[in-house]
Amino acid sequence: GLVLVLDRSLAADPDAELPEGLLDALETAYHASNDSVGLARLTRVRLRKVEGSDRMALLQTLGTLIDQGGGTSAESLDAWGALLALDGEASHALERVLDLSGQSELGIHAGELLSAAVKAGADAGHVSAGLCLATANLWLEQLGHAQQAATALQPLLDEQPEHGEALSLLVGIQ
Repeated sequence: GLVLVLDRSLAADPDAELPEGLLDALETAYHASNDSVGLARLTRVRLRKVEGSDRMALLQTLGTLIDQGGGTSAESLDAWGALLALDGEASHALERVLDLSGQSELGIHAGELLSAAVKAGADAGHVSAGLCLATANLWLEQLGHAQQAATALQPLLDEQPEHGEALSLLVGIQ
């Protein structure tokens, strides 16, 4: 009874402020019924309240829940892309974004999310060679956008001007 009312109110107004105890009760009910959609919705609510490593952990959880049937491929892409923007070394998130980029309607958005993650990392002083190279390869090989590929390599080359793989890609672009 109460769980159904809470679930409906959360579905109707995802921005509703529910006490943590009620969110915990909903989580227990969602787990008991293997409700990935409900758990994903609940995780989104909790994401609004956290920062730092807690946020990264919840984004990982959200991406996993969506991949298990709790949402669409586009929602999965957004969750994994948001995690990469916070942690450019999150290899599973990078794998998922690259996997999802193979869906034609998601390719450009995947490239945009990866580029945003490269920029966020560079702005924070944490350049990920793997992220820069994967982003450049996606833009160049899959999407055919040489300029975006070059832009993705720039933070890596700024930090490591002699990076062999990045230089090889850049020569192939020009």
